[in-house]
Amino acid sequence: MIHNVKRLKQFSWLTLVLILAFAVASSYAGRQNLLALQATRLNSFIGMVGTVFFSIALPILFRIIFYRRRERQKSLSFTQFRTFKLFSLGAVCIGTFFADFSILVPVFRYHLYLAVLAALYGVYTVFPFESSLNYDLKVYGVTDEAR
Repeated sequence: MIHNVKRLKQFSWLTLVLILAFAVASSYAGRQNLLALQATRLNSFIGMVGTVFFSIALPILFRIIFYRRRERQKSLSFTQFRTFKLFSLGAVCIGTFFADFSILVPVFRYHLYLAVLAALYGVYTVFPFESSLNYDLKVYGVTDEAR
């Protein structure tokens, strides 16, 4: 299981680096004002709600569903845990793309700041800290299926 946890952490780090690179690129493109558009309510709504839904609401829903599954089964395999973590990471990736959309396309400042904060919170929740990963493994009762 140690090898599987290491691979999961490596994949998480790689994904987070790619998210950061995309955010820097969209920020640069937004500053260059490549899209000479005016801020609209629709753009602001899409950016903010998409970011909040995918970065905050969907990972919480995944965690609740995963916890309920754990209550029924009493112990889970590492494959199920990895699937849960990858779904959460994927949802946060989509949420950060909505935040990047908010940076790239002109939106109202309040919505932009809220989208960026929500994306940062989402990235923080899936950040592969050793202590949080070990805590999740312990709380969910993940078994050692592959050592």
